[in-house]
Amino acid sequence: MATVIFSNMGDTDTAVLKYIWMGMPKVKVVEITKDTVNAKALVNEAIEQEHDTLIMCGHGTPQGLLNPSFKGGTYLIDRTNKDRIRCNRIIAVWCHAKDFAETYGVKGFWSSMFISNSGEASMNGIKTVSDQSITEQEILFCIRLNELIRNYEPMKTWVDTLREQADYTNPVVKFNYDGLRYYKVAPTPKPVYYGGYYGNYYYDDDFDEVMEAESTRWGVDVRKVEDTDTKGTNIVPYEPKGVGGIRKTSLKDATVVKTVKPKRQAVKKAKQYAINEAVIDDFTGISLDEEYPPEVWGFQD
Repeated sequence: MATVIFSNMGDTDTAVLKYIWMGMPKVKVVEITKDTVNAKALVNEAIEQEHDTLIMCGHGTPQGLLNPSFKGGTYLIDRTNKDRIRCNRIIAVWCHAKDFAETYGVKGFWSSMFISNSGEASMNGIKTVSDQSITEQEILFCIRLNELIRNYEPMKTWVDTLREQADYTNPVVKFNYDGLRYYKVAPTPKPVYYGGYYGNYYYDDDFDEVMEAESTRWGVDVRKVEDTDTKGTNIVPYEPKGVGGIRKTSLKDATVVKTVKPKRQAVKKAKQYAINEAVIDDFTGISLDEEYPPEVWGFQD
């Protein structure tokens, strides 16, 4: 049914994403960690073999889905392998994924900058929402997306359906859901600049600011995109800076997800997908303690 490319940085921001495919039948998960050998080759093989549904998620930038080790290439999904993707349904959840789709012309369902912790919220001018609330809402988003994928709901309805269920009184929710995009056909690629120190990207002040911030965040110059799978990259030892990057709260702080009452005009539609007082462990049938080692929970330096 589906292949998942899971860029797992080992933090709770990425741990949350497992709810997108938990309990879904016939899912092949290609989980890439900082210890994975030949990560890009594994990803290339997986995306070439998938013809139905491809889910790509983790930390990322406008240039693609990051490789947790940054070895053998900064990205798992980028301009060098985007054309290998030929499946019917493309789902991408990483920060600035929408910009990747628009820059390189890739169809599908995309998140934009997606706030997943209070550090990222603060970086985007939101200082009133707790880590626990952000965690709960991100899990709820993943569960709702899971249902849309599993039930083969028409992708053209996904953005509206998700927004109808969202609690727009929460500024983080509003920020995240407003950024969702669906492209039935590939958007026209943006003009790009070839060559120069930063490789292949378009000149844009906002883009430069994002890429500089992400480079600082991960301790790697993520502006440089490799042209081959084997060429060495500009890495430093894996030591994420944690600036807006690592969630301080535990998933265990969010044991119950409550669905906010939808707007009147969306009540009927929302009820179809609503999860009322849903205990997360009941939804998945999987113990979080079994899924992730103790060191995952909480803040990582």
